Order: sequence, then structure tokens, then C-alpha cells
Amino acid sequence: MFEKLHQLPIVGGWIREQTNQVRSDIRNLLGRFRGERQHPVVKTSSKSQPDEFETKLPSKTLTVTVTSIERETPSAVTVNLQPITNEIISYIAGQFITLQLTLNGEVFHRAYSLCVPPRQQDTLTITVKEIPNGVVSSYINQRLKSGDKLEILRPSGRFTIVPESQRKKHYFLIAGGSGITPMKAIALEVLEKEIESYVTIIFGNRTENEIIFREKFMDISILHSDRFVVKYVVENPTSTWTDTIGILDKNVLSQLLDQTQRDEIQQTDHLYYLCGPVGMMTGAKELLRERNVSANQIHEERFFTLDTGKNKSTTPNTNTLDSQKDSETLVTIRLRGQPTLVKAKQDQSILDAGLAAGIPMPFSCTMGGCGACMVKLVSGKVTMPEPNGLTTDEVNAGYVLACVGCPNGECTVEIE
Repeated sequence: MFEKLHQLPIVGGWIREQTNQVRSDIRNLLGRFRGERQHPVVKTSSKSQPDEFETKLPSKTLTVTVTSIERETPSAVTVNLQPITNEIISYIAGQFITLQLTLNGEVFHRAYSLCVPPRQQDTLTITVKEIPNGVVSSYINQRLKSGDKLEILRPSGRFTIVPESQRKKHYFLIAGGSGITPMKAIALEVLEKEIESYVTIIFGNRTENEIIFREKFMDISILHSDRFVVKYVVENPTSTWTDTIGILDKNVLSQLLDQTQRDEIQQTDHLYYLCGPVGMMTGAKELLRERNVSANQIHEERFFTLDTGKNKSTTPNTNTLDSQKDSETLVTIRLRGQPTLVKAKQDQSILDAGLAAGIPMPFSCTMGGCGACMVKLVSGKVTMPEPNGLTTDEVNAGYVLACVGCPNGECTVEIE
């Protein structure tokens, strides 16, 4: 009976949450007896995920085994991962996991979206596109093999869909390149659990050979022919290409949106998900604003090509502490209303400084792409690289990314 209950989406999820909480409480009690430091749970604000989901501080990684690898395109592979403990991993369609790899003695963190909805929670599936000269993406595409072990941080992210069975919406999933990976999970989640809703994917690529999931989308079209449409845009196609030719810019997107409207669905019941290059997303948001689409109908995810740059570390480098004593900056970090004063070294991020001081700060990708480390800048100035994972509204509201934000003089931030 328990097994049957466990398989139900709502009851099973509740049982898993309660079971995990009990296990966590027992571990904490035992840890206190042993004198171990406890790692609190910090709730992170999210526009699109339900309140019952909490993001645990990723102080511990989870070991997974590579069970299979599938070649999607000449430059992209899909990797299936399974926890070595056979633990069921809860997540929401659209979320990502962060891989922690040690290559040539250096630790790298890379965030990859889960491309399969959470119907098979004992398996985590990601698709990784190789970036020219990319350290991690090249390793995954060229050297990773079945049976290898990897360390990951648990799923997180705000670019999500929580389906409602009675809802009737039209989802427009607008993607460029590897930005399609979370869209596949979102599309399947909607088609399987919102049987009155429609899904349109508008997908831009440079060449036909780079189109990820093309065959899989053909299969989905057969199963859901009345509710699922894919529109491709290719910049440099072959002579046999019959879909749209060009760049997925504002003008092309406008034409494709007009072509795929459903008369029975009002614009107020449209939802737009954007994931791709900055230029594509900027044009898409401008177009949607011109069409009077409200901000709460637009969801965006921005992951960046940081694979070739210097990797961010969340472990303080003790070898450089002495040389940086004269360039320390005071940063006040508020957590649950309690301020803690920490010292940030030269070019040290707020996240690194906070973790070094023992503050339990939330983070995931550590690259400025996911927003898990977002904090409110109360006073002072923080320098961040551009572009980054913050939306215009979040920047205007005073938020900064702790993992890539460095204090420019004394400042105060708050973890909400």
C-alpha cells in the first residue's frame, strides 16, 4: 500500500517530504550529541515554485553514477545520472543541477538544466553542449563514460512550471541553442499534466546539425499532435531546409507568434518562457512588452558561457590571505535579521567571504547564472560582471548575486 501511495504525485510527494524531514531531524540530533556543526535550511524566494519546496544549503554534494550517455548532436550529449544510494531526488520541471568536477587539480562548478520532467525521480538527465575550448563541457562530451562517478549539488532554480490539471493555457517556449534543455522538461510536464493546455516551442540555431532534441520533438508531436507545435529558425541552413531561415530576433519571433496563436486561448492566458542568448531574450522581452504582455506572464532563465573562464571557488584560498590583509573590505551580511560583519579580501565575492566567516549562505551554480545566491543590497555598492542572471526588475529592486558580486567599499546585504 505504501508503494502505491508513494507513486501518487501529491501523496507520494508529501510522504517523501515528511520522511526526509524526519531523517534530517534525526541526523541533526545525532550531530548535536557528537558536537557537529549544524547546517540550517534557508528558504529562498521564488516566483514560480511552491512554498513547500525548500532549498537546502548545498554544503554537501551527492555522488551519482553515469548510467548512460546518448549523442544528441555532434556537439551535445545527454547524460543519465543515478544516485549511488538509489535516493529519490525531488525536483520541479525546469530546474537544474550543478556538477562539481575536479579536473587537473582544480574544482569546477557548472550548472546544467534537467531535461526530463520529474516522473522518474531516481534518474537525473542533463544535456550538455560542448563549448569551444570549454573545460567542463569538452570533458563531458569527449571523456565522460558510463560507470563514472560525479559529484552534484541538488536540484534548484526558479525557472519552473508547477502544473495544474484544470488549467488551460498556451505556453510559448522560446529558446536558442542549449537553452532548449529546460524547455523539453517543461513541455512534457505541461502536455502530460495539463491536458487542456497547448505548447509551442520556437527554437533558434545556427545550423541544422546543432538542433538538440529534434527527433525527440518529432516523437512528441506524434503523441500530442493537437497540442504541440515546434517552429525552428536556422541561421545557416542547407538547401533542403523548409522552416524559417534567419536569426531568432524580434521580427522573426513576431511572425512566428502570430502564426501559432490559438483563437480559443486569450492573450491573458499565454505564458512565455525564455532561455537563450542575451540578444534573443532582450528582443523577445521588448516584443512582449509592445504586445502588452504583463510581467507575470514572462519567465526567463539566463545561463552563461563561463566554461572557458576562470572558475569561481567557494573555498577560501588561504595561500593569499596574508598578501591581501591590507585590502580588506567590511561587509555586513544580514540573515534572518541578524547582522554579521565579515571581511572580504581583494576581488573576493560576497559569497566566498560569507562562507569563509561561517555564514550559511545559499548558492548553487557559483557562476552568476542561476540566481540561487541572490541577496538584497541594503547599502553601499557591489560590482558584478555583465551580463548575469539577474532580470532588469531584480536589478532595479536592488538585488545582487553574491557568488560574483564583489564589494566596492563597505556595504550591507540581506539574505531574504
